[in-house]
Amino acid sequence: MPQPANAAAPVFGRPEMAVAGRLFVVAACTRGAIEVATPLLQAIGQKTFVVSETPNVANLVKLSGNFLIASEIESFGEAMALNSRGGVDKR
Repeated sequence: MPQPANAAAPVFGRPEMAVAGRLFVVAACTRGAIEVATPLLQAIGQKTFVVSETPNVANLVKLSGNFLIASEIESFGEAMALNSRGGVDKR
């Protein structure tokens, strides 16, 4: 009996993107496993990025992406606070 392939496919996108099948998928698995999973990944996502054959690499890419998003939000907040303290109208 063949061993099941290890795979990871975390996604980027909001719930409404998931409903519309417009997620961005970060996949990591063997070539054979990605070929088997492609119909499912195409059903949920607009684009699949295959980053490695090692599953935990996809999870690392997802965490790094989340960190970048959080950093952008934090930077925006800091810039707004700086401008507000300097007397710049928030509007």
